Amino acid sequence: MRVLFGKGRKNTDSDSELILKVNNCGSYKNVSEDIELVRVNGRKDYHLLFVASGEFVVDGISYPSSHCALYKPNEAHNYTYKASEGSVYYWIHFTGTQAEEIVEDFTGRCVCYKDKSNDVNNILEMMISACVNSGERSEDYIVALLKALCILLCEKKIEKPFAKAIAMMSDFSQNHTLEDYSQASFMSDGHFIRAFKQSYGVTPLKYKTKLQTDYAKYLLTSTSLKVSVVASLSGFDDPLYFSRVFKKNTGYSPDKYRKNL
Repeated sequence: MRVLFGKGRKNTDSDSELILKVNNCGSYKNVSEDIELVRVNGRKDYHLLFVASGEFVVDGISYPSSHCALYKPNEAHNYTYKASEGSVYYWIHFTGTQAEEIVEDFTGRCVCYKDKSNDVNNILEMMISACVNSGERSEDYIVALLKALCILLCEKKIEKPFAKAIAMMSDFSQNHTLEDYSQASFMSDGHFIRAFKQSYGVTPLKYKTKLQTDYAKYLLTSTSLKVSVVASLSGFDDPLYFSRVFKKNTGYSPDKYRKNL
């Protein structure tokens, strides 16, 4: 595993009166063991994550490559970089009086940037390189890269056409139908299914089931809630049906999964 901290490992958790400041940035590559990070009180600055290759779990939900996550100051952190050969994870800590403004159009905790992935990767690599090889004007250059990155990530067109549908899928308290998802994406049911599978590699139903299963795994390993309660919080009305779906997707019953992990 290769770990790189652009500005070293010293504590850089601070806010700033500057317009913008990158406190630190870095990467984890070829992660050999899961890396879990939990900060109950979060950080004083903004924390941006990007999975270029691999998979990370954010707040109990698993996201594949090309997804970005944003934590605002003082928001609790709970995420895991999953072990995977060839995995590449980037992160940035930044602050400043305009920090809130440059991310105000960010569309949610986690958003997919599949069409912009290469551009995001290039900016992040340049930013890390600039931090490592700091010069007289490096901070100005690093801030310029941060602005370019946030403009790229906050373009509203990037979230379409599936952002609203995925947000609906992630709300396990509501029982949305396929028609609800397709209407939210301004597509017919058939077109929505085909386009969604082309983008994510699975059907909308399987994607939602994966979101539910990942959240159930998180609850089973991080809480002592009864299986019936875990089922309900994960969007399943019937605990028996939940157990069947969970075993089909993980190879374990909920009880055995909790005991083994």
